[in-house]
Amino acid sequence: MQIPYIKIASPKIYSINKFFKRSVESGHYTNFGPNEQELTRLLNKKVNADIVCTANATLILDGLHHLLSLKVRQAFLPAFTFPATNLGCRLPPTYGKTSIEGETLGFAEFEGAWNSYAITTAPFGAAMPQGYKRPMTDFWIVDNAAGASPDMVNTKNWLDAGADVVIVSLHSTKILTGCEGGFAAFKNKQLYLEYRKYINFGIHLDKGEKCFGEIGSNHKMSEITAAYVLAYYNDIFAQEYQSRTQLADSYADICEKHGTKYIYSPQAFWILCRKPSEEMKGSLAEVGIEALPYYKPLCKNAQQDENAKHLSNHGLVLPTWAMSSIQQKYCLKKIAEIL
Repeated sequence: MQIPYIKIASPKIYSINKFFKRSVESGHYTNFGPNEQELTRLLNKKVNADIVCTANATLILDGLHHLLSLKVRQAFLPAFTFPATNLGCRLPPTYGKTSIEGETLGFAEFEGAWNSYAITTAPFGAAMPQGYKRPMTDFWIVDNAAGASPDMVNTKNWLDAGADVVIVSLHSTKILTGCEGGFAAFKNKQLYLEYRKYINFGIHLDKGEKCFGEIGSNHKMSEITAAYVLAYYNDIFAQEYQSRTQLADSYADICEKHGTKYIYSPQAFWILCRKPSEEMKGSLAEVGIEALPYYKPLCKNAQQDENAKHLSNHGLVLPTWAMSSIQQKYCLKKIAEIL
């Protein structure tokens, strides 16, 4: 049996066609059509926040970073971000550190950051650590890239903790997939209105004039992407999430029995191995299971961090998709044997 690292799930074609047909009939082939509007309403109801759907979640991060950097004195970012984004680099001054502990991995604490903003990365949709408090900044952005669940509980928790914006990715490897795309949930109404003005290539949506060229990116979600996300949500999302969560629980049980550190998330399953990750990857490949070494930091400076080096050398990402019960049993059995 061959178990790939990732296997993309797709809603049934008639589920997608239902939404695509509505878009064609309304004459909205690209943006701001009925599918994008319905998806916005759905997400707004789920998280009780203002929603912006976009072509790519990183565009939201870049746009907010740029918008806020024009309004405040200094951005405060985590010293190291896993996985590293284009903003996850060392900038003076920075606060925070990486950790191999599941409840703090990738999160940073910020002190003395008045008249500024903070970006916190929640890796692979990890749940918010208990007792986590809002940084002492004017604005707080949470990049909860893979945090989508049927009830959107992680997104809501971050917003309830005081986040001004929570960003969720809909990349094809995420549990809620749109092949590409993402959304941002805004609790800060002023920031929402300011950001939303410029998502159309920097052209003001209400006035139709170019008035903020510095962002100037196409942040709009296409009607086709929205149709795919709606079909996925209505068709297979709950089933996919349940299957992956069940697999995660089983992984956790195996790791506990074998003394291996396991970081829980239904979006990605990774472990800290006693043996080098490359060696473990080879052993699993021999029995037909594809696993990948944990993402190495993109920042060279991060290699000097003790935790980052350990994660790079001993972290292993296990197959993450919603397997059948037979596939799960095989995968779990072989992993247990190798551990």
